[in-house]
Amino acid sequence: MPERRVLVVAGVLLVTGTGACGYLIGAGSAPNAADARTEKAQAYLPAFRSAAAGARRSSRAQGQRRGLAAGRARGRRQGASIGSDRGQAAASDEAARIAAQQQAATAAAVPSQGNCHVPLFVQGYCPTPSQIAQENAAEAAGGY
Repeated sequence: MPERRVLVVAGVLLVTGTGACGYLIGAGSAPNAADARTEKAQAYLPAFRSAAAGARRSSRAQGQRRGLAAGRARGRRQGASIGSDRGQAAASDEAARIAAQQQAATAAAVPSQGNCHVPLFVQGYCPTPSQIAQENAAEAAGGY
């Protein structure tokens, strides 16, 4: 039995020694706090550059979409305002032109009381200014 004890003790020492050697080898090659700081510093810059580039692309695209939408809305408002102003001005000019035409037509068609008893016309008839001009032109041409 003493041999058995020796074998058990030898086995325990062998396992303990192997474990201790493994721990020392592993501890020597395992990263420590300084290695972690170095790796973090080395990984920071490429990760930052990549994330910053992605953020710039995304914000530029969003900014362009927002800018286009805002510009489109502003352009529509200004276009409607300018179009309304131009339409009102054109309508005002057109109304003034039509009023002037109607006034001229009315003046030419309505006999003036001052035109009554004009020679070459029947007594009591009041010719329009255009009729008087037509008769004067015919008389000047030698039509009478």
